[in-house]
Amino acid sequence: MRFITYFFPILVLVIMFYATIRIVQRAGYHWIWAVLMYVPGLNIILYCLFAFRPWPIHKFVEWQGQKIQEYENIINQYQEEIDAAKRLGH
Repeated sequence: MRFITYFFPILVLVIMFYATIRIVQRAGYHWIWAVLMYVPGLNIILYCLFAFRPWPIHKFVEWQGQKIQEYENIINQYQEEIDAAKRLGH
């Protein structure tokens, strides 16, 4: 019985720690943020930063969207040139 009394809280802690690491990494932060979130006092500050600061993954997605828009503009430009050449009979 004592084994379960000590083992279960440790198991829960390990699972929660792993889940925190996965969430932090999916948001685009380094895994060390998850470790620091278990430091008393610092965790409140980090949770606020995590909640209200733009996530790196969102910056990356925004950058990708800008690149896609640039490529679409280039494709449209070439398509207009092709259409103009077809109208001229080339």
